[in-house]
Amino acid sequence: MKIILTGCTGFTGGATLQRCLAHPAVTSIVVLSRRPLSITHPKLTTVLMPTFLEYRPETIAQLQGAEACIWCMGTPTSGREVHVDFTFAAAKTFIEHLVPELRKDGKKFRFVYVSGILCERDQNRSLWFLSQARKMRGGVETSLVDLERETEGGFQAMSVRPSGIHKADTSLALKVVMPIVPSGWHIQVEEFAAAMVELAISGDGGHFVENDELKTRGRQALHSMPM
Repeated sequence: MKIILTGCTGFTGGATLQRCLAHPAVTSIVVLSRRPLSITHPKLTTVLMPTFLEYRPETIAQLQGAEACIWCMGTPTSGREVHVDFTFAAAKTFIEHLVPELRKDGKKFRFVYVSGILCERDQNRSLWFLSQARKMRGGVETSLVDLERETEGGFQAMSVRPSGIHKADTSLALKVVMPIVPSGWHIQVEEFAAAMVELAISGDGGHFVENDELKTRGRQALHSMPM
């Protein structure tokens, strides 16, 4: 399976790339990035993007055959251009250029969007902090579902909503705190990455995948195939 990835120079995207490289079902990975990666691998192709608002013909040619994208771009406080404009420029490009070939084989293109547990889809709800950013990203979740409906079966949108993401070998201070933090409010990055790759491969997920489900899926995936 060929998968498109973004955000691979970041914490979550980097872990997701490592999981894809290790997973036998992932045969080809195309990373869209502003700058070169520090690693090379036979499965890996890096496409340098001057802008994420426009996809050149040569870029689209390199994406052909991809069946899924894991979109890890941005931080929780990145602006509208990153979370809205870049996301939908990509999704619409995939729908236009990749979905038609997949339809011929009865397949869907799977788009896994990294959102967050605090992102809010209800645009009328009053929020105490980061209201604009949280509603903006919640709006992306809703709009991706709308885009799926418009394609009438060729595009599958899944928004993953993790909480605090941390490494398994985290600091001593966090190891002391973690046991008293509710399970639904944190997730190991290895679990999160494994869960997202499984969603991209299987397509077995709803429109909104919450933190507890991500932990369960990630642990099961790591148990069957460790990093």
